[in-house]
Amino acid sequence: MAGFQTEVVIDSSIAVKWFSIEDATDKALILRNEYITGKRDLWVSDLLYHEVANALRYKPDFDEKKLTIPVQDLFGYHLNTRAIGPSGDPTTAGYFGVTSTNGNEFGLVEVT
Repeated sequence: MAGFQTEVVIDSSIAVKWFSIEDATDKALILRNEYITGKRDLWVSDLLYHEVANALRYKPDFDEKKLTIPVQDLFGYHLNTRAIGPSGDPTTAGYFGVTSTNGNEFGLVEVT
């Protein structure tokens, strides 16, 4: 497939769409399903789990009980969260270590 990237950095807004119907939910689900079936690797910030739970808790369709399902699902996906610093050194990584700085440096595509 021309232009197909096997490694993609996603931001939390993409993962929120896995559990909430929004604009481009269908595209977000394609990325998730490609990850689940092994066709693609997804990289995320280690804060993604907290950000997704926080975003969903403010949605009218989610209460405390319903929120446990997406949180359990997220942890079950075992997403790649290893932060890599600007020089490729994991010890120099910050919050944006994977997403903003290194998505391009390592040939990854960033999806937001």
